[in-house]
Amino acid sequence: FTNKCNVHYLMYLYRKFISCYHKSRFESNYRKEGHGLASCIICGKKKIIGNNVSHANNKTKRQLLPNLQKTRIATAKGTKRAYVCTRCLRTGVVRKVV
Repeated sequence: FTNKCNVHYLMYLYRKFISCYHKSRFESNYRKEGHGLASCIICGKKKIIGNNVSHANNKTKRQLLPNLQKTRIATAKGTKRAYVCTRCLRTGVVRKVV
């Protein structure tokens, strides 16, 4: 391992290994049905990234997730299962099928 090329290659492999296994801090298991991050199909509401601010003004990242419910809704083509936020359900923008 004294060769300079071998050291660079080992560093390359190490960085590749780290990037595969240490994902971003907010890549949580909030993925629904393989479509990426879940969002309301009506209003498009999705997660918001912000800061927790302590009394000492220390800032740490946090995420605010919308209140999404997987419901059956009526569409022009028939019924469809989708993620809808509770505000859209409550205001009657979307009709829920029972």
